[in-house]
Amino acid sequence: MKDPCFLCGALLWAPAALFAQSVIVDDGDSAFVSQLGAGVPILMYHGLSADTGAFYEPSFQPQMQYLKNNNFTTISMDDLVSWVTTGSPTLPTKPIVLTFDDDYITVYTTAYPVLKGLGFIGVNYAHTDFVGVPPGPTTSFDHADWTELQEMESEGVIFTESHTVTHPHLTLISDTQETNEIVNSKASIESNLTAKVCRHLAYPFGDYDTTTIAKVQSAGYLSAVTTQSGLVTRSTPLYQLNRYGVNPNASSNPVLTLSSTFLNAANAGQTGTWTFSSANPPFIGAGYRYAPAGTGTSVATWTFTPTQTGNWQVSARWTTSNNRADNSPFTINHQGGQTTVRVNQKLNNGVYQNLGIYYFVGGTPYTVTLSNDANGLVIADAVKFDFVSRVKDWQLFE
Repeated sequence: MKDPCFLCGALLWAPAALFAQSVIVDDGDSAFVSQLGAGVPILMYHGLSADTGAFYEPSFQPQMQYLKNNNFTTISMDDLVSWVTTGSPTLPTKPIVLTFDDDYITVYTTAYPVLKGLGFIGVNYAHTDFVGVPPGPTTSFDHADWTELQEMESEGVIFTESHTVTHPHLTLISDTQETNEIVNSKASIESNLTAKVCRHLAYPFGDYDTTTIAKVQSAGYLSAVTTQSGLVTRSTPLYQLNRYGVNPNASSNPVLTLSSTFLNAANAGQTGTWTFSSANPPFIGAGYRYAPAGTGTSVATWTFTPTQTGNWQVSARWTTSNNRADNSPFTINHQGGQTTVRVNQKLNNGVYQNLGIYYFVGGTPYTVTLSNDANGLVIADAVKFDFVSRVKDWQLFE
């Protein structure tokens, strides 16, 4: 067996070649982008046919194709909650969440095949006493059954979450009834779907109060969605998540005209930049950009496409001042996942600080992001990538 240090010895023998290839991405480069007020739209659908809200069914596929053509990426409720809570995972440039209330059969017959074909995912909020119930004395509409819900879940396309048991106004029923609606729907979903943990709820009619929120949280849900319009940002309360209702399109005209609500939701949160400055040198290029302390709603992104596969050392630099954050979060997305490193930007003026060594695959784009989830001004100047080794598991042994 070879000495595990043979590789590092060779590298240390020729230190001049250690960082033979170096790439710097400046805030002025095309590979740098920044967003101010980044947020995630959640779209709210109900039935996708004329008998469940006058929705013109042929409208749905073009609406989803519109999102696909405009580079939107659907994300899960779990990812959304994690991002709100921790800032991780780093979201795609144009994230969106698709939700469907009431478990109408069209979530299976219409939404499911369209989303599957486009590589999208969505959430089906079901009131559990009506799962599989056909039109009759208790309901005017057909509902997807547990077998259909399991299929969509198993395929990783549409995930079923709670819309209570019987879809009541939660603030108008007794305390015991409200608890049962919240708790029993979760239990029903988990007992009827394989290895399912129900984590999310939609308030029927968008009706809730502080008591409702406490009960939802106590029952073990991680989030709850409302019917209030607006983006979800990192400062949005997890049990009061906004959604944009998609206006039904009752027209029989097969040529789609998207509603203004839908367009506003789809285009929201994609504009704005950080503030440019050249007041405090030294910096790379013409200057640097800054954002005030916040909750992670301002995000700067450096994109790096390595020319060769291997380990690269990632470093960042900034200009210092007393008003800088001492916990600025740089998140490195690499082949093994993502790593967040918090740095003190009061120190190391104009000096590259090592953020770690990470494995990248040549020709594949990766990102380093910096958000304003910090206690002071965060500075975006430049990020440097230095090639270290072609060996994936290389490490420096003492």
